[in-house]
Amino acid sequence: MVSDTARKEITTILSADEVIHPSSEDAFVTETKTWSAGANRKPGLVVRPANLTSLQKIVKYLCDSDLEFAVRSTGTGDATAQDVVISLSAFDDVQFDEEKMEVLLGAGQEWGSVYPKFKDIAPGYAVPGARQPFVGVGGSILGGGVSWLSMEHGLISNAKNLLDAQVVLADGSVVWASSEPDLMWAIRGGGGNFGVLVNVKLRAYKEDKPVFFGPVLYPESSIEAISKAVADFIPKNKDPKVAIMAFATEPNSPLFPFPRGVGLLLYDANGEDSGRKNFQWAFEIEGAKPMVGEMPYYNVVMGNAQLSALKGKTSTFGQSALVKEVDPGLVARCMNWYFKTIEEDETLAHGSYVLFEHAQPACFGSSEGKSAWPYNEPAHLLQLGVGYLPESSCSLDTAMTVLGESFGKIVPGITSADFMPNFINPKYTDIPAIFGKNYQKLREVKTKYDPKDRFSRALMHIPPIWGAI
Repeated sequence: MVSDTARKEITTILSADEVIHPSSEDAFVTETKTWSAGANRKPGLVVRPANLTSLQKIVKYLCDSDLEFAVRSTGTGDATAQDVVISLSAFDDVQFDEEKMEVLLGAGQEWGSVYPKFKDIAPGYAVPGARQPFVGVGGSILGGGVSWLSMEHGLISNAKNLLDAQVVLADGSVVWASSEPDLMWAIRGGGGNFGVLVNVKLRAYKEDKPVFFGPVLYPESSIEAISKAVADFIPKNKDPKVAIMAFATEPNSPLFPFPRGVGLLLYDANGEDSGRKNFQWAFEIEGAKPMVGEMPYYNVVMGNAQLSALKGKTSTFGQSALVKEVDPGLVARCMNWYFKTIEEDETLAHGSYVLFEHAQPACFGSSEGKSAWPYNEPAHLLQLGVGYLPESSCSLDTAMTVLGESFGKIVPGITSADFMPNFINPKYTDIPAIFGKNYQKLREVKTKYDPKDRFSRALMHIPPIWGAI
């Protein structure tokens, strides 16, 4: 609880416009809403620093206090706290240096804000950003970040893409992480455990050709054929500009509200002629209903902007697993898991999903020695989400249990290390295993930059080495 004394102290540090009280209902709800309704800790106050100086002051104050606080870009990663939320929404700059092929981005905005601005100042170029436009810049990068460009250029946090990061530290000082190599290393996949990410510099790429993109929908009866076809296609596809995603559809699904069945999302950045040739097999599967066409890359990345309306509508928890081998039954097991889950508990139909994504080797190449997350093997991505409507009879514990027990049923031999460091299931995720040989060093860096563990509300928490201070 934020005491009256703390409120007064905060209002002396920041201007009135930079402090949002619960009485300011619309603004307060906007700045505190989490993607998963069940994650919201109902903070007592929101601070929205308008500039870097204000941010430095409030970060120092909060780190010196005993108030629980969280740092938030957009809330997609469920950043929340019981006392104070620091909203970075004022940090929304977008600049492009064509000579250096670098983009400067404010970390507090969603990618759906970045893409239109970048299109206006850098036509014909693309920035490696999240595939869902409602995702925040800062949170997506700190958790690794998968882009449509990742198949060719690696994760957003890869050293090839994330060139520098401006960070406000616990003492209120500000640094560019490139001047402190351990901090730069930790930010690449290590989460928001070390300070407040304010601005980032990313590599830009020339991307001026139209993309062949869109879903093909199938009836449930085609699951086995799709599963075998996808497993056959993956080892043959060596083109990093070609990707495919499999997903389940169901009328009550929040993401894919189509008749019950299966969908394939096709992506070929070489254009329509290449796409129709590469994916001819997908169009020939029985019951195929193509909704695919050629479009600018900008339309691809902005395609799901309407899904932002789902924020706070369900209590949904997800995880992303890395799949090394794709056997002919893998996609079928994914889809059958989903349908069995929502049949056994109808309340889960409104917040659950499954996505299997074919990835090229470059996607999870971790820039050996330059990234906190050390994963550096060819792998594909399996995203599972389990959720329910807040007013239903389901519970958080049930959803997390179903989610945690699901991956082993779908992917034989999966280990606790085979997960991305973005969405964490507290009941099942083994964070030390995910970071492996780098975990101890991460704790050492945490101890250096945040010895009191004030940045403890990060989605994926790294504790300091207690007793080291």
